[in-house]
Amino acid sequence: MRLQVEDSPEYVEEQAKNHTTDKPIAEVFRSYKAPLAKVTAIALVQNIGTYIGTVFVAVYFSSVLGFSKGAASTIVLVAVLLAAVLIPVAGQLGTRIGGKRLLVWSYLAYIVITIPTFMLMNQHSVGLAMLGLAIGMIPYALCQAGTYTVIPEFYPVKVRHTGVAFGHSVGAVIGGGGGPYLATWLTGVTGSTFIPAYILVLSGALGLAVVLLGVRRNTTEAGHLYR
Repeated sequence: MRLQVEDSPEYVEEQAKNHTTDKPIAEVFRSYKAPLAKVTAIALVQNIGTYIGTVFVAVYFSSVLGFSKGAASTIVLVAVLLAAVLIPVAGQLGTRIGGKRLLVWSYLAYIVITIPTFMLMNQHSVGLAMLGLAIGMIPYALCQAGTYTVIPEFYPVKVRHTGVAFGHSVGAVIGGGGGPYLATWLTGVTGSTFIPAYILVLSGALGLAVVLLGVRRNTTEAGHLYR
């Protein structure tokens, strides 16, 4: 299917001007190390939110908080269905306010909302746990929409696909694999049921730092890009 996907109009235009490259990976590592690091960090935060907020929590509810597996699955299912509605809404919001601002909102929401949502989850009530995780889908949805809007803009057209694919994949491996593992290990070591919340808050702070300190809008030969 990917072999059948057409190139973007911007890439076709740059290709006609001979502004593309035959060695995009080498060029990304040679000339775009900083954008690559930023994209990796943003993807890491996104995937920590995804895998802790929608995957790890199923085990968290049953193994840590003592809910039955059926109740845990139901809570997560309702939250994920809500997220499926919220993400397109967040995408529409992003077209109005911009991807960078959407990411800032998502990271601030992770910092502010996460611990209160976990407090609801820890009340040993299926209804309150469902409400807590549902509220936690707000920063998740904003982050999903904002991430995919922003990360392509870190690169010029000639290396955009490669830079996004490599940076996002590395961030997904680290955040998606490392986040749940770290949450499991630290919960076992400390006995605290709020460890996943603390990880989400710290990841939100990391994302906020990357976006506010590391993203600025410039004009380049490829257009208006986040560099």
